[in-house]
Amino acid sequence: MKNKRNKELLLFIQNKTVEEQGSIVVDYCTEWSAKNEQLDDVLVIGKRFMFI
Repeated sequence: MKNKRNKELLLFIQNKTVEEQGSIVVDYCTEWSAKNEQLDDVLVIGKRFMFI
């Protein structure tokens, strides 16, 4: 996975719910790993901010 594609993915999902974001990222990684050899581990961390 390339940094540019990762950034594009994160920008695409930024306005979706946390649940939708998680599902999209998992689907993207699963699809990517089916086509490519995994060279490194992948870690994605998300944080939800709630404003009162």
